[in-house]
Amino acid sequence: MSNTHLTEEELQSYALNIPADIEAVLHVNTCNHCQLQVRAYQMLYSQIRESDTPALDLAVEELVPAYLPNMGTSEIMEYRYLYCLLFIAALPLAALIIVCWNMLSWLFSGIFTSALLLLLCSLLAMGIWELFRNHDKKINTLKPH
Repeated sequence: MSNTHLTEEELQSYALNIPADIEAVLHVNTCNHCQLQVRAYQMLYSQIRESDTPALDLAVEELVPAYLPNMGTSEIMEYRYLYCLLFIAALPLAALIIVCWNMLSWLFSGIFTSALLLLLCSLLAMGIWELFRNHDKKINTLKPH
């Protein structure tokens, strides 16, 4: 007979009357701690069997759209135009960064400057694109299906 307690899986199997090895049965018969665990699992399983209906009998996914703002296609297009305008406005900013960077390029030399400039412009473009995609996803979830 083992002095260690049974694992959770063994206790659950025992509580469900699934045949276990003889050592597990002997251990449960002599160990108060494991007997309490088995009783707790048996009570839990009996309560689960007795409850045949779900606690919440609501179709929440059908109720939520009623509380969302109703956005027409014109409003959705306004947001798209806003993001396009933002993207177009960011282009002169990127050009300004390039010009200023070229003015300060005497501080740096070689390919490092070009690589860093390319990296910064790419990060800016990717950030704006990601903002547009996230906003587009949010707008699409609000559209009526």
